[in-house]
Amino acid sequence: MKRLSLTFLVTVICQAFSGQSSAAVATVSLDWSKFQIQTVGILGGAAPTATLSFESTIFHARSAFDRFEPGGEVIAESTPGWTDSISRSSHTTTSDAVASGSSSEISSRAFSTSSSPPFCCAEAEAEVSRVAGLIIDGPGTLVISVPYSYSLMLVSDQVSLDQITIAGFVGMNTQPTTNSGYNSERTINAISSNEDPRFASGILVFGITTNTGGNATLQLRVLASSFGSVEGIPEPSVALELIAGLGLLTVVCRRRISPIAKRLS
Repeated sequence: MKRLSLTFLVTVICQAFSGQSSAAVATVSLDWSKFQIQTVGILGGAAPTATLSFESTIFHARSAFDRFEPGGEVIAESTPGWTDSISRSSHTTTSDAVASGSSSEISSRAFSTSSSPPFCCAEAEAEVSRVAGLIIDGPGTLVISVPYSYSLMLVSDQVSLDQITIAGFVGMNTQPTTNSGYNSERTINAISSNEDPRFASGILVFGITTNTGGNATLQLRVLASSFGSVEGIPEPSVALELIAGLGLLTVVCRRRISPIAKRLS
């Protein structure tokens, strides 16, 4: 009985603390080599000219061992221009975030995984934004377009989440009633752990119409985030209660078996 109780105790504890792994990978990019700004005149008038007045690229990368615990790494940086090849990354043993930009592409990649305690809920997030000032020299419509592609992949039989966001915005710095814009933002996520990998591409289109011209602000951003978790991992207090309860059960079983063994001997 002693051998049986010990085996049972070890088996239950091992099952309680065993966690199945999960992983989530999200990647999104914009093809900057095909970025376009087109202008159209109003009511058959001449098309205005849109000139970039400044350009900057903003990188953000964050990774964490466990979203519920302190720690991890955050990288944030803003650089002038749109042409330099720059990559900024944040790493932990369970997550990875990479934000990259060049003259031909901007991209964000987030990867997170969890396989065993104490890393329950690893998290990663990467974001790249490109910002510019626009000088529009007269009335007209601006149409801005850029191709995008993304992939969402879950390798998991537990709870996990992949998500990407592609967004474009343009707005006049002064907002008279004669200006109207149509901005674009798209967020896609994959929550089901049984879902097949998702891959897609398209063209992000947005713009603004102004009857006056003037100064405007343009922004495009791509965001990738991932979250991997493990279910079935008890809290420390629950685990201690489980061990104590099983120990008490072993003692009770011994006491009940002892009189029966004496009668049989």
